[in-house]
Amino acid sequence: MRASLEMHGIAVGKGKAERCLTDVLEGMGDAFCALDRKWRYTYVNRAAEVHFGQPQEAMLGRTIWEAFPWTSGSACRDRYEDTMKTGLPSTFETASMRHPDRTYEVHLFRYDDGLGVRFRNKTDERRTEEALRTSEARLRLALTAGRLAVWEYDIGTGILHPSRELKVLLGFHPDHDLTTRELQDRHHPEDRQRLHAAVQEAASRGERHFEAEFRFCCGDAAWRWFLLRAEILFEKETPIRMIGVLLDITDRKTVEDALRESEARLMAVADNIPLTMIYQIVSSRDGSERRFVYISRSCLPVNGVSPEDVLRDPTLLYRLVLPDYVPVLAEAEIAALRDLKPLDVEIAIRHAQSGETRWCRLIWAPRLSSDDQVIWDGVQIDVTEHRRAENAVRASEERLRMLLERMPVGVTLARIPSGEILFQNAMSVGLLGPKTTFMEGGTESGFGAVRRNGAAAYDEQESITRAILRGDFVDRDEVIYHRADGRVVHLAVNSAPVEGIGSDALAMSTFYDVTERTRAEEHLRLLINELNHRVKNTLATVQSLAAQSLRDVRLSDEGAALAAKGAFEERIFALARAHDVLTQENWESVGLMDILRQATAPYRERLDGNGPFILSGADIRLPPQTALSLSMAFHELSTNAVKHGALSHPGGFVRITWAERTSDDRPYLGIRWEEHGGPAVSPPARKGFGTRLLERGLARELDGEVHLRYEPTGVVCLIDFPLGGMSKPS
Repeated sequence: MRASLEMHGIAVGKGKAERCLTDVLEGMGDAFCALDRKWRYTYVNRAAEVHFGQPQEAMLGRTIWEAFPWTSGSACRDRYEDTMKTGLPSTFETASMRHPDRTYEVHLFRYDDGLGVRFRNKTDERRTEEALRTSEARLRLALTAGRLAVWEYDIGTGILHPSRELKVLLGFHPDHDLTTRELQDRHHPEDRQRLHAAVQEAASRGERHFEAEFRFCCGDAAWRWFLLRAEILFEKETPIRMIGVLLDITDRKTVEDALRESEARLMAVADNIPLTMIYQIVSSRDGSERRFVYISRSCLPVNGVSPEDVLRDPTLLYRLVLPDYVPVLAEAEIAALRDLKPLDVEIAIRHAQSGETRWCRLIWAPRLSSDDQVIWDGVQIDVTEHRRAENAVRASEERLRMLLERMPVGVTLARIPSGEILFQNAMSVGLLGPKTTFMEGGTESGFGAVRRNGAAAYDEQESITRAILRGDFVDRDEVIYHRADGRVVHLAVNSAPVEGIGSDALAMSTFYDVTERTRAEEHLRLLINELNHRVKNTLATVQSLAAQSLRDVRLSDEGAALAAKGAFEERIFALARAHDVLTQENWESVGLMDILRQATAPYRERLDGNGPFILSGADIRLPPQTALSLSMAFHELSTNAVKHGALSHPGGFVRITWAERTSDDRPYLGIRWEEHGGPAVSPPARKGFGTRLLERGLARELDGEVHLRYEPTGVVCLIDFPLGGMSKPS
């Protein structure tokens, strides 16, 4: 390396100090290079060779502008020249030209011969910070924000959506229509452009977390300080909106100003601050030597040792730190000393007097004095009670979560107005299935639930959607929910907005499974309707039977009246027996074989069980009205057979056969009634009620055809009608 430098006419030192310095620079891990006052490279370590992608020989002796022409017109050149000119160190971050996805921290410092440049890869650190910021943002949105003033700003439209708390905080009426322009006009003139530029810069850099302080003229015309914290939301790297909170920090600013005005007043106040110790430490640049120059009287209650003892022995406080936190504190001190940046860390100590474990937050702000010593302005805050309160809150939240999980109803917590579900207990998952949002499809209507009238339950005009979109209350609304697994449940839904939680309002909804109740109500409604229908049909049938049976009867003819009365009663009994069979089948359908058996049962008993009826055919299930019509028809045929036909003679019998057939792709049922062994028959001179019932009434009710033939062997009745949706039982 020395030969290379001398080749370029650059003088270098000799001896052990140079070798030690070289070893340090080569072993530091970071890329390091040195420039003389003419901007020529005088030293490049191995890490810098890797960083620049060039060997030392290609860089030594050349100016930075020659080796890397792109830096000549960049903002980096201004930084380099400023540090070379003023002698003030400078640190900034920049992307690598070789690796644009990497971020490097560049540290510049001037020494006698020129400029030292260190490059540190901060990519992983920045990614970690970004991940932490994202995690913190989610946590802030999920937890109760208390009475913070929240707001939302649409970057594309420039429309502000302030909360009522924000309006009150800024001195406006809660119902005031606050606009973005009105807010901008009330910003302090010195802060207006600065705040706008800071937002634009953060968005252009893709930073999701933004924080700034500014002054604002409130309703009482007083200038107040506010802290603005926001999350910038991006869509394909384009910022679309900001969501954040606003805190009034006027009091904090006032305190800070007062503290800066009087150090003596600070000391007097510091002694009386409960659970807080304020101190100042002076150390060497490498941190090897340190001493307390000031420590407040609160050291005794906070740590259990007096300030005087600590001033005599600075190690007393360090010996109180619990072993697990000694490396945590040491690492934080090293980082703060190296970067001269504030230290903020929480540790656990053993109280010197009580022996109990206490949690403390340490905040140190290092700065260099004129004699190159490091002055540490520090605060130690006892946060034990705060920790206990946090643990109590977490325990309370866990109890609440367990309570919601064990509730016998489905409970969901959804964001307004997106419908995104933040919480769903086990009962809700069981009823709805696991969901991420209310606004998702699942049925023909495009939604997961429909109302009883078939309308989409999540239509913008429906109550549940109003609860999600606008925060309306819903009191026991009922929907039919179609789950993704095909299960259909009837739900009673209650929903109410939950205000003041996070940056968005939330809606809490409960779901009750009323499927069985709904089915029972529907069954009862159908049963009542069916009962009304059947009663009306039965009354109409009885009325027709009475009218036809008694139409030609003369009251003066007692015998005819009694005969008509008997015939009417037998027909009523036949109707009742048919009803009995249908009742046994729950009035759903009944087998043709059962209808024939009940219709012919009285005549089998009358003939002493000699089996005068021969039945042949596959059993067919018939609807109630068809069964009633056939039952009455078989009763009439049986009565005529007993009085005038085959069953009026010993040995007479009736053969009843039936079979299905298909005509024009439509199923039909054909029934044949044949009488044998009776007297010779002939067509009657006049058609009585039975004949009219068969040929007209039965044909009309079955929408089929009925034919009566008087064969020499006996009466033959042919019944043919369409089956419709009827089918054989398995």
